[in-house]
Amino acid sequence: MLERVTRRLGALLPEKYRREVFEPVCSDWRMAHLKARKAGRGSRRFGLVFGSGLVLLFLHCLWISLRQESASRKGSAKMRWILQDIRLSGRGLMRNPGFALAVVAVLALGIGANSAIFTFLDQVVFRPLPFPDPSRVLMLSTFNPRQGSEREEVSIPDLIDWRERNRSFSSLVGYTAWGLVLSGDHEPEDIATVATQAGLFEALGVSPLHGRTILESDEPTRAVILSHRLWQRRFNGDPSVVGRTARMDGQPYLVLGVMKPDFAFPTPAVEAWVPLHVEAREQSRRSRWIQVIGRLKEGATLEQARQEFNALAAALGQEHPDTNKDWQIALEPLPQVVAAQARSALWMLQGAVILVLLIACVNAGALLLARCHLRRREIAIRRALGAGRARIFLSALTENFLLCLGGAALGVAAAALGVRVLASMMPATLQSYDFYKASAAAFPLLKQAGLDWRAVVLALGLSLATAAALALLASGFTRGAWSQRLREGGGTDVGHRSHRARRLLVALQVALALLPLAGAALLSRKFVEQLQVDPGFEVDNLLTFEVGMGHLEKASDRAAFVRRVRDEVASIAGVEAAGYTTVLPFTGVDWRAGFHILDRDPAAQDTDPTALVHRLHPEYFRALGIALQRGRLFDSRDHSASPLVALINEAAARRYWGNDDPLGEKIYFRSPQQSLQIIGVMASIRSSGLSHEPVPEIYLLFDQSPAHYFRMAVRTPLGPGQVMPAVKERIWAEDAELPVTEVSSMQEILDRTMAPQRFTLTIMGLFAAAALLLSATGTYAAIAYLVAQRRREMSVRMALGAGRGQLMSLVIRTGMRPALAGSALGLVGAAALWTFLERVMGGFSLADLTALAAAVLLLLAAALCACWLPARRASSVDPASVIRSS
Repeated sequence: MLERVTRRLGALLPEKYRREVFEPVCSDWRMAHLKARKAGRGSRRFGLVFGSGLVLLFLHCLWISLRQESASRKGSAKMRWILQDIRLSGRGLMRNPGFALAVVAVLALGIGANSAIFTFLDQVVFRPLPFPDPSRVLMLSTFNPRQGSEREEVSIPDLIDWRERNRSFSSLVGYTAWGLVLSGDHEPEDIATVATQAGLFEALGVSPLHGRTILESDEPTRAVILSHRLWQRRFNGDPSVVGRTARMDGQPYLVLGVMKPDFAFPTPAVEAWVPLHVEAREQSRRSRWIQVIGRLKEGATLEQARQEFNALAAALGQEHPDTNKDWQIALEPLPQVVAAQARSALWMLQGAVILVLLIACVNAGALLLARCHLRRREIAIRRALGAGRARIFLSALTENFLLCLGGAALGVAAAALGVRVLASMMPATLQSYDFYKASAAAFPLLKQAGLDWRAVVLALGLSLATAAALALLASGFTRGAWSQRLREGGGTDVGHRSHRARRLLVALQVALALLPLAGAALLSRKFVEQLQVDPGFEVDNLLTFEVGMGHLEKASDRAAFVRRVRDEVASIAGVEAAGYTTVLPFTGVDWRAGFHILDRDPAAQDTDPTALVHRLHPEYFRALGIALQRGRLFDSRDHSASPLVALINEAAARRYWGNDDPLGEKIYFRSPQQSLQIIGVMASIRSSGLSHEPVPEIYLLFDQSPAHYFRMAVRTPLGPGQVMPAVKERIWAEDAELPVTEVSSMQEILDRTMAPQRFTLTIMGLFAAAALLLSATGTYAAIAYLVAQRRREMSVRMALGAGRGQLMSLVIRTGMRPALAGSALGLVGAAALWTFLERVMGGFSLADLTALAAAVLLLLAAALCACWLPARRASSVDPASVIRSS
């Protein structure tokens, strides 16, 4: 293989440089390669080095020869030489506009797709975050391999110990999700807020646009920092708002400052930051609820910090075995956390568009090969007149560069439009982490992504590389004795070498097209499989919304208020059932908590029990259609003054009680004195999404543990537009300052959970369709050209008695053989793709093999259609007219 490439490249060089430089160096390299191969040491590695060095040596010799040829001319003659090549290439392309437009369009598709996807990849993975030295900003979280937990929050006592004992961080800051109701002259609005300790903005290295940030003295007070978006929307961009108060949760909050427009942390949805005040003495190490961010000191490294915190986690596990045993500490750079969610999807899409570009290059190469064959006599005349191989190569490079430059220009224009279209299609879950689970959000916003100079540079680089590759291909297929070319007649029949080249290009196109097509088929199968999963409750005709009650300090007031609201909503015409809870399915809210089973030794359990905790109204189960398996539901016997009770789901019963009956058992979260008796077991539902198995869940009575907000589920056949006006009227009749937010149907919430998969599948399908179209058109062009070159042969066959069916069969066999070979080669690549997707999506089944087989059959059907059209045309010609005209 390497020897063949060496001969091909050497043939392009002038005689002097080929004999004196190129061939001796290559010979020495080949001998060293053979010795390494016999010794069994580094053969593959040496082959890669040899191949890279071979290309560099060839480019070096070519550059020297071109410089020498150019040096023989005066300065003005050099410019005339270059302009002459450009002028001649332009004239040649103008005489063949169909060929030029076809190559430009094919390359524009490949270059444009790569530029568009690279823009998103650059925004998420490569571009630095808008913070000073972002790689030194780390996210800290806890995890327990024994329990299978990943990236859990941190308890306040643990954070205090980290601050006191670590030597690697200049600051460690805790923050958590919050919510404020902003009222005033406008309709009440629920503002996504972060409650943070002092030092968050300093750890990130940012400063406000107006005012100041949060100090330790601000933590016990009511104060707020506004985002630039909220400042513009609700305060008209007035700088004098700093130092004044804003009414939030019915209380005055002092406005400390306004952040800059490009600041968004931890998610783009956050519009306010308030001080977080926590009494450390009242906190338990089991209560892990706070996110932690820190900046490394100057001179400290990530590896040193990880070693230090591994030792710290082990020390805390020994000091507090009941709460910290087996718990470890994870340290991740902020850029890595930011890109974690979108990285795999974007890399998958980038791989697909690279395949599209390769298919486009192969397509353009096939067109160029046909053009080179038509121009072989012209090139022979130029060689006879004294043009060297390097001169021929430079002429081909100039022409190809013009074509690729046109493809790049058209591709960049298409990419600019494509970026806007893709950004409008992109779901929010690909732009940032979920607010309640995430440590950080994706920066900058992908929705605001635009084509910049990096994508343009990529397009130009791709066009230059493509031009050079096509020029090498053209030069390789025009080499040979020019005197023999001059003696050739005007016939159009081609040799076996040209036939082999075209069949190879057809096989390569089919193999490359099979990879994105197989990926799209497998993703489609998984997506359809998820849509068929039963969520465990009735999704249709279910309306949901959220109401905050942060202004109600007393728990009894909150319980009484939400009961009145539920009764009012349930009385609206068309409402069949209404119930409220703190955690709705599919919303991404994951209030997990560790609990203990009374009178059971914790050391006897494999893992510490954890469950998703809800606080709800009994009518919530009827509204969602969740069935009771055994025991009883909450009823009139259960109220704020009665003994504490709880319900669990089947997943919790199986995991933590096994074959034992959990009814009558007692559990507790912090203290055995506040234990809850299990009175019933509910059917399990897929709260986290259709792709996740049911998790253990505990249901508490809202009246016995009122939250500061509630999410209501309303069973009604009417649409939100018919029900929500009456709902808001009833709620605002109770309190005019309460915001009603997150209004959507449960089906819309479910669709949002499937949005990332749907987006990835849609884009993957578009690129797979482009690959299929390019492959089919490339196969058609190659077979049509072969048929055109063999018209005289076909006519002779018909004159000798061959039927139309025989000729069609001959042409179809000629095209389908390389297509079948390309499919076999593509299946090898598809096996490697399966290995990657299996890590991302889990194992595969027989149905996935069926999807892969369907992709292969679709590709072969497209190839068959591409072969059938030229075959039909070839079998319908008049043999006599063809023989007379030849």
